[in-house]
Amino acid sequence: MPRWMPLDPVTHAEAGWFKFRDYSFAARDHLIPVAMAEITQVLPWYPLAFVHNDQADRYHLVALLSLQPGRNLYLSPEFKWTAPYVPSHYRGYPFALNAEGQLCIDADSGLFNDSQSIGTQPIFENGELAVLTAKVKQFHEQRQQALTTTQKLVDQLHQAGLITPWAIQWKPKDKVQTLKGFCGIDEEQLRHLAPEQFAELARTGALGLAYVQLFSRPRIGDLQFRHQRQPPTGKAPQSERHLHAVEQTDSLDDVFGEGDDDLEFDFDR
Repeated sequence: MPRWMPLDPVTHAEAGWFKFRDYSFAARDHLIPVAMAEITQVLPWYPLAFVHNDQADRYHLVALLSLQPGRNLYLSPEFKWTAPYVPSHYRGYPFALNAEGQLCIDADSGLFNDSQSIGTQPIFENGELAVLTAKVKQFHEQRQQALTTTQKLVDQLHQAGLITPWAIQWKPKDKVQTLKGFCGIDEEQLRHLAPEQFAELARTGALGLAYVQLFSRPRIGDLQFRHQRQPPTGKAPQSERHLHAVEQTDSLDDVFGEGDDDLEFDFDR
């Protein structure tokens, strides 16, 4: 589990960080949040669903990475991503924003150093975020804004009564199993929306999200194929992940964007 540590210009004035070299940190994820802004890249490769937050009584849009908890089927045994599009959820690691909008780093990632060394990037310079670190924070801020916009669309679908339980059936061995806990769009209810309600959902973009979820359902078959063909991946040792980080040869912009100096919130990667 990540241990998110808020970054402070005084405490971490001399600290540095490494770029990740593989996706071992994602090995146990079976679902992740996605934003509407990246949906055209997500749709060809991942099934989409909604999960319910009981405390807030809200649904959240997620992409499924597996049909079993604790296993990510989009990783090779060497922890490389095996689909052409890597969801934005992973591209800002080892950083994240906390609820107050403060930049944090996964202190247990093996990618953080209390002091700068060969291969590290500075976190702060002259009391301010270093240039690359500031770009990472901007990336996370823009992504969070996109997730907030997506959540509004999901809320509209919920209010329209379109989100219902989705029992996913798959066959891991010889017996069909039903995976519960996920929700999808009620296609029958969608067809019988009142014209004015249909028009309003189309105007806001929520209707597009509803159809995207329906269109993504055949990707469940791809997950089953991946399950049958792919051996389980193991968690890379902490020291091994750190060595991958030190062997830094690629541009950091390869991780956080398309090489644009402004690090625009670009999902084309």
